Amino acid sequence: MSIFEELESLNTDRFDSERNQRVQQRINDTLSTYRFLGQMVDIYLPRMLDTFVEMTGGRRPNEPHPHRRTPTDRVGPGTGSPSAPSGPGGPSGGNDIR
Repeated sequence: MSIFEELESLNTDRFDSERNQRVQQRINDTLSTYRFLGQMVDIYLPRMLDTFVEMTGGRRPNEPHPHRRTPTDRVGPGTGSPSAPSGPGGPSGGNDIR
C-alpha cells in the first residue's frame, strides 16, 4: 500500500468519526429540545385550559378545582384520611401545646 492510500484511509476514518459525532450531537440536541417542550406542555397546558374554561364560565362557583389542593388536604404517610382533621382539638385527642 502506498503512502497516499494510507493517508486517504486515515482521512476517511477520521472524517467518518467526526461526522458521526456531529450527527449524534445534533440528534441529542433535538431530543433535548423535544423533551423540554414536552415538559412545558405537561406543566402548563392543563392550567391554561382550566383558565380558559373558567374565563368562559364553564365551571360552577362551588366546584373544586381539579389541579389545586385545599389547605385541609392531607397528603403523605401517617396522615390518615384526607378529610380527617388532626392537631389541637382534632380527633387525635386535643393535645393543646399552648
